[in-house]
Amino acid sequence: NIPMETPEQAKTARESQMNQWRSNVSDAASDLQALLSDLKASDAQSASDYRRKAKETGGKAGIPEETPLDILVRLWGLVFPSRELDLGAYTPRARWTGGGRSTDYYTTAAMSDGERSAFYHIARLLQAKPGVVVIDEPELHFHPMLARRFWDLVEAQRDDCRFIYITHDLNFALSRRGQVGIVRGPRDVELLDKGSQIP
Repeated sequence: NIPMETPEQAKTARESQMNQWRSNVSDAASDLQALLSDLKASDAQSASDYRRKAKETGGKAGIPEETPLDILVRLWGLVFPSRELDLGAYTPRARWTGGGRSTDYYTTAAMSDGERSAFYHIARLLQAKPGVVVIDEPELHFHPMLARRFWDLVEAQRDDCRFIYITHDLNFALSRRGQVGIVRGPRDVELLDKGSQIP
């Protein structure tokens, strides 16, 4: 469940959770609740501001802004086009909508590892500050084609970040736009020119 908090409370909780995560990186998923609370609080504030503006302008407030929560739902839907993510309530849920029919909603606990991984990574990266983002094993829980599509979408959304991937999957590494580096030891990294052969 996503806690109902003010934007200030949610931001403080997320920053606190991030500091805890930095001291114990093996427990990375524990900050999902704080991330979602922050996204939900920001979304609720945007909706409130939009309603106020609509009242002040006699209903001429225009189209509501796309919030980070909307972006999370949109990107997740692009990664899993036959599924629908619902974050309207305070319990995240999804359902299958492919083949002209839909199933009942299921919770994040019933999501596949790939669905949960995409959900977490998008939420986390929407809150990342501009700069360098290091992703360890970006292909984990994803089919190789899905991994490439997922990270292409995320990179396009966060063009203010430089992504560094640590991977053993050479096909994934070669699918990235940037330079590939072969790490042979703690201080031995060989940067390859684009299009050169992998040693």
